[in-house]
Amino acid sequence: MDDLEKLRKIFTEIDLSDSIDQILNSKNTKFVNRKLIWLDLGCVLEDVQEEIRLGEFTELTYLGLYANNLKILPVNMFQGLHRLQYIDLGENNLDELPEEIFRGLEKLDALWLYSNNLRALPVSLYNLHNLRELNVNLNKLNFNSIRELRTLKKLERLEVALNPEISPIELAKLKFGKLKYLIVDDTLPDGNIIIKNLYEIQEEEDSHTRSSKVIFGLITGFMGSGKSTLIKHIPNKIQTDITPDIQPRLFFDKHFMIKYSPDTNLVLFELDAPTISTWTQYISVSEFVFVLISEEDLSKRDDEFKEFLEHIIKNRSRESRVLLLVTKVSKGTKKKTINSNLSSIVERIDDCPIDLSHDLFLVSMGNPFPDLGGQQKVNLNEKEIQLIFNSIKPLNKNLS
Repeated sequence: MDDLEKLRKIFTEIDLSDSIDQILNSKNTKFVNRKLIWLDLGCVLEDVQEEIRLGEFTELTYLGLYANNLKILPVNMFQGLHRLQYIDLGENNLDELPEEIFRGLEKLDALWLYSNNLRALPVSLYNLHNLRELNVNLNKLNFNSIRELRTLKKLERLEVALNPEISPIELAKLKFGKLKYLIVDDTLPDGNIIIKNLYEIQEEEDSHTRSSKVIFGLITGFMGSGKSTLIKHIPNKIQTDITPDIQPRLFFDKHFMIKYSPDTNLVLFELDAPTISTWTQYISVSEFVFVLISEEDLSKRDDEFKEFLEHIIKNRSRESRVLLLVTKVSKGTKKKTINSNLSSIVERIDDCPIDLSHDLFLVSMGNPFPDLGGQQKVNLNEKEIQLIFNSIKPLNKNLS
């Protein structure tokens, strides 16, 4: 019996046969060589009373259990699933978790527990030594629960917003080993943060980091447009995780530096579209603004995108260059078609500096990977991204 037959049998036993098409058609349910690799059970288990046994799916790497109104989980929920890398338990009604529920999950990379009622974290979570991402937003956790996370030496992203007993200022004082992004619910700046602090980049021993000039670039766009992947594949990076000196230290997405020319470094920072509406000063100091939108969003959210693009153009520096990157482009889509769709938007914006013949780039899909809430992270074509950045003068294609 292959994994698909096993899955159908389990669904029949727990009276989920009516939901099987929804589950199998989810973009986060995936089989490889007839083995179940990803399983999306989000929004389908609310009325299920029986215990779900998934231990025989030993190749499973992603398990989505979000938005099911789950109130309790058995201690053996993940027993046998030693290859799990992503678990999404968000948007449930969990007051507590069994202490040993995550025992044996040595490969776990991301754990999402957002939107529950947790007052403490289980002991086994503090032993997930390969965990890189933890989301506990919107719970009832106290400061001690978060402080103990310092045992997770590989943790890179920690989201703890909307936990009333956690002080962002106290949290900012903690020292985590490799933490790059700390997301808390402090009030966003109203436009008065000091951009000049971005200039305070310490010179390192590597001579490539020394520069007589620093310029800035902004990477922005709708959620799911592929900003993170764009960052991952940008060539000529020489220093990563450059952050403005803001107190408390809030890490909203990523800052890093690339070699732009022999005597100039380019500091790039990523901010989502909703954040840009407040942080307009990031637009005004940027010599390059990379605006990302997926092909699907371009056709379905054109009016919203027009307003977003108009906001960027209104607040940009007159010397800046705005580049449009249409991502997740399907095979067979012609640039002429995208160009036509964008022309109808650009033509409605006053004083729009965008020249679609030079400032429009198409980026196709690479292999996707799971994200919270049943979504997927967009993985973009690496070679196409590198060609885009190498086309921006005076960046020398031969710089290493």
